[in-house]
Amino acid sequence: MENKNNFSPIGAKTMVLLYAFKMVYRTNPPLHFLITAIAFSVFWVFFNVLDPLLFFSPILYFYVPNDAITGFILTNIIASILGILV
Repeated sequence: MENKNNFSPIGAKTMVLLYAFKMVYRTNPPLHFLITAIAFSVFWVFFNVLDPLLFFSPILYFYVPNDAITGFILTNIIASILGILV
């Protein structure tokens, strides 16, 4: 007997993610995108200062060495998810 249910775990996760975005940005999208961008920027600067990639003295300086690329990618992902969460 064939399985007529075309349930795909990846498809279900995508639908849940799209539904979550729709719930977050449903009312007043420009304001919520602005809040997301501000929160992302604050967390991005905070994480990159803690993981010494962004320096403010004596000048604004940003440096990603080869061994810190993985951490930099993770901080970008975490900052974007936190921006959406806020």
